Amino acid sequence: LAQDHRRNSRSPSTVTLANQAMPRPQLVSLLGRAGRSFAATTSFTAPRTGRLAYTPEDLVPRLAGLIPKAPKCEEIRKAEMQWVKMSEELIETWQKVAPAMPKYQAFLASHTAGDKFGGSFQHDVKAMTRSQAGRVMKEESQIALAEFYLDVAYRLRPGDMEKASDSKDLLRIARDCAEEDFEPWLEHAREFVADYDPKLHKQLEDTCPLYEVSDDIFWLANFEVAAPAALQHYFTALGHGSGQEFTDIAGHVPPRKVQQILSETEEGLRGDGMRHEPARRAAEIVYCQWFEASAMPVKATITELLMTNGLLVSDKQMPEERLLPSDDECCKVS
Repeated sequence: LAQDHRRNSRSPSTVTLANQAMPRPQLVSLLGRAGRSFAATTSFTAPRTGRLAYTPEDLVPRLAGLIPKAPKCEEIRKAEMQWVKMSEELIETWQKVAPAMPKYQAFLASHTAGDKFGGSFQHDVKAMTRSQAGRVMKEESQIALAEFYLDVAYRLRPGDMEKASDSKDLLRIARDCAEEDFEPWLEHAREFVADYDPKLHKQLEDTCPLYEVSDDIFWLANFEVAAPAALQHYFTALGHGSGQEFTDIAGHVPPRKVQQILSETEEGLRGDGMRHEPARRAAEIVYCQWFEASAMPVKATITELLMTNGLLVSDKQMPEERLLPSDDECCKVS
């Protein structure tokens, strides 16, 4: 028995012989699950198999490219979307009040006290109490705020300001403008950008270069970011993994069959048959969710404007190299 054991220990194993006979990538592929387990215990990394992304000729991106062409999606009037109207109104008011913002900066600067801050919370409270001398706002700050609202009223209510007979009328108009115009506008702007998502914004921007590759690839990438669940419902409604099998996209589809499937799908999306009704509803949901997500660049612009001018405090980070209008374009006053 001892001799047999020594003889067997000197004989190479099957894995050793196979390893010597062929390169490791072929060995891993040949042995299947055992080969992958063997590769995991060594320094060797098995190569990835298959394509890493879709090509413009594949069926899946071309099915995604049919979504914007669906009749319900074509009927969506972009200019009538709620966020489009609201953003236009906010920007329009901002263009009027932007020249008055230096006076608001002067108001913020007037709160600077002579005491040093940052030692501790108790120290800062005592320093501010000494600076205010028991008053809610210093006289200097009150004057700066009044000048700011007078300037805002001059830009938002020029007719009323010209008709004012004395300083009391001017202050009354400025107060009314602040309470009825500027402060409601600021509240609406803060509500508008409350759901701004920097991560979603960055993901949408990362899909922009794909537009140069293919419209269908671009749409697929956008829908996967903005409406992943609804997009899967759309593919499922077309037979992807649902067992309906009238749209074969589980594996490789020959080019001649891709065109046939696309023609039938496009005809079904444009028709009124019950067979494609779930896909038509899913396509509309995907497109609407994407359009809502496409408000992120506008919300980023308004968020930055508010934060830069001290009208909003937020911990949200703006995406680097974002495709946003320049400050001159946002603040330009005709």
